[in-house]
Amino acid sequence: MSAASAATRQRQADEAADEPMAERRAADDAAAQPLPVVVDADGCVCATWAEPGATLEPEAVVARRLPELRAMAAVAIAFPKFTDGRGYSHAARLREAGFTGEIHAVGDVIAETIYLMRRVGFTHFHLRPGSTTAIDPATVRPFAAPYQGAQDGSVPRWAQAGAEAREAPVVRGDVHLAALLVTLDMRLRGAAAAYGRVALAFSAQAEDTLLLWRIAGLGLAVDAFLLDTGKLHDETRAYALRVTEALGVSLKLVTPDPGAVLALEQRQAPGAIYESLENRKRCCAVRKVEPLKRHLGGFDAWITGVRREQSPTRESVELEHFDEAFGIAKFNPLADWTSAEIQAAIGLRGAPEINPLHARGYPSIGCEPCTRAVRPGEDPRAGRWWWEQRASKECGLHQEPAGAELPVGFASPARASGASVLDDLIDESIHVIREAAACERPAILFSGGKDSVVVAWLARMAFAPARVPMPLLHIDTGHNFEEIPHFRDAFAAEHGFELIVASVADSIARGTVRLGSATASRNEAQAVTLLEAIEQRRFGALLGGARRDEERSRAKERVFSHRDSFGQWDPKVQRPELWDLYNTRVAPGEHLRVFPISNWNELDLWEFIAREEIRLPSLYYAHLRRVLERHGRIVPVTPLTPPLEGETPVMLSVRFRTVGDMSCTCPVRSDAADAWEVLAQTRDATTSERGETRLDDLAAEAAMEQRKRQGYF
Repeated sequence: MSAASAATRQRQADEAADEPMAERRAADDAAAQPLPVVVDADGCVCATWAEPGATLEPEAVVARRLPELRAMAAVAIAFPKFTDGRGYSHAARLREAGFTGEIHAVGDVIAETIYLMRRVGFTHFHLRPGSTTAIDPATVRPFAAPYQGAQDGSVPRWAQAGAEAREAPVVRGDVHLAALLVTLDMRLRGAAAAYGRVALAFSAQAEDTLLLWRIAGLGLAVDAFLLDTGKLHDETRAYALRVTEALGVSLKLVTPDPGAVLALEQRQAPGAIYESLENRKRCCAVRKVEPLKRHLGGFDAWITGVRREQSPTRESVELEHFDEAFGIAKFNPLADWTSAEIQAAIGLRGAPEINPLHARGYPSIGCEPCTRAVRPGEDPRAGRWWWEQRASKECGLHQEPAGAELPVGFASPARASGASVLDDLIDESIHVIREAAACERPAILFSGGKDSVVVAWLARMAFAPARVPMPLLHIDTGHNFEEIPHFRDAFAAEHGFELIVASVADSIARGTVRLGSATASRNEAQAVTLLEAIEQRRFGALLGGARRDEERSRAKERVFSHRDSFGQWDPKVQRPELWDLYNTRVAPGEHLRVFPISNWNELDLWEFIAREEIRLPSLYYAHLRRVLERHGRIVPVTPLTPPLEGETPVMLSVRFRTVGDMSCTCPVRSDAADAWEVLAQTRDATTSERGETRLDDLAAEAAMEQRKRQGYF
């Protein structure tokens, strides 16, 4: 017998002789491994796990503990009973906040929830000691038939209406959708179980129809109500009564105080809501907010169909929070759902019909005077209060919870001050780009400057995820700053653009361009090369980055600017553009110049660049450069702009506000190292970028207009 074996036998004999000591040691061993069964998210038995730094009970408020929790390697979340779904919300909230450690579910769990736990961020689950739940890891697999979608491949009803809806995937045994629905059911059960009286705000939209269908199927004690403002579409009222009757659900109509409505109508003339935001919100307060507050006074919690995707004001909405405005708990169980997921779920076999207004182009439905149908490609919420800026599009029913964390970048000063205006400009530009795509052989004029980069970026947004259906066209003067060609080639390759380069040097070789000297400016010569490229490639439309705020002749420009068969621009024969309607017809040999960011200004441009984190040539940010002081401007020292007699170059920290031919482009003093700093400096600028930095515009008061008449950009 080995020495080790002898020692082991002696220890066992000693323990047997001391029973109390053996009992204490067994108790210590049990305490060291409090959870006897550990199964990971893939259904495999796991031998070890990190000791949790904290255990979250169902009623915990995760947002208040995020700084503490983020530093932990593992967090446990308690499930007192498997029907309590609040633990799923806790895990999802942790992952959204950037927690990267282990998340363990502890308590009563069942095998078919493993897939859901993995989806919201759990890494392990543990049976509570003494649990009788039987788990066989071999049985863990995607959901079986009772949780599957339609098997016949039929297109969901809502997927038959609207351009975006037509792109929704056909539901055919979709495990992802099944998981979403099971999670939704758990959230609804959890809300109903956690509070006494719970109300569902039913607005007769697809989201609320989905919620009502699931609540009815689960048999939950949730009271549905319709806020009838007196201004709803007739179709909405009729539909609400029809669908609740079909589902066997009682629906209460909540109406505003008649006296308050009468006082409002006496104070505000018909159509006053369109005149000011104050008038519109006063109407919402009387017809919606006050009756809702009155009705919710008898409830402990309310459920809504609010989703983060719907608008900028809802991007950070929580699944559950305390609604301080109404003094009640609020559940948004669809907060993390997408429009495509809603469409797929409501199209399942057995789901109720949806509001017929959806099929008529109303993805979002409210009061009739405040809602219009949307055009194909428009944002789904574009039809709500369409005359207002995006950031104001709320009626007061849904406010952000106090202290809620916003997504990274959302609360930056620039976005807070002007996001709604910029979002409207983006929508307009994307509309223009899509209109231009219908022209014959369109192309994007690309100089590598910030304006043309923004136009190309907007084109990517307009056609994502497909490739942009138009090439980049660069008119290369041969006198570029060296950073520009490198950036141009890298940008085109990175974002999948076809790149066409037409060279002024080739035009010189052909004899179509003649210059006085080898160092003469080639800026005006671009027009010849551009017209040659148009004729050779038969371009029908060229999209450029010109803006009306740059200089006076561009303020005359239409969005779709007509050019005759000689490529020339005549301000007297430009076409009217009313209500965003553009005439794209041209005769043989004619073409259009299209300016998608015509209504932007320099501030809008830099806010967009900063917000989207768009990479630009390094020339746009502060760098040291040899320069000269000449005629009140800072002139870079280049082979085309050498020091004159008596001039002494100096090194300055500068940046370029606009980038063109190096023979005529000047920088400005600056220490701005990134887009946000440039944005701050631009706010204080008193001169336009062309007025401060382009020498070619000094040749004559109407220099730009003269070049445009010759076919220039």
